[in-house]
Amino acid sequence: MAGVSLIVRPEGLDSEREINEWWLVSGELAARLRSAGLPVVQLEELSFWGRFATGDALAEDPDLLGALPS
Repeated sequence: MAGVSLIVRPEGLDSEREINEWWLVSGELAARLRSAGLPVVQLEELSFWGRFATGDALAEDPDLLGALPS
């Protein structure tokens, strides 16, 4: 990963909420999260979602639930 720099705040994110965690996600989920306006960083073939919440209560994360199909 030579030449890759850390991205503190993804460009285009217009929220003042702080990213607390970075999660490795699939390409499909990354596309859904990006479409929902959530921060996603692409490094080579890996996609990382910048999660505003903390902990592992993903089933209750409103951002994640909003990005998933109903």
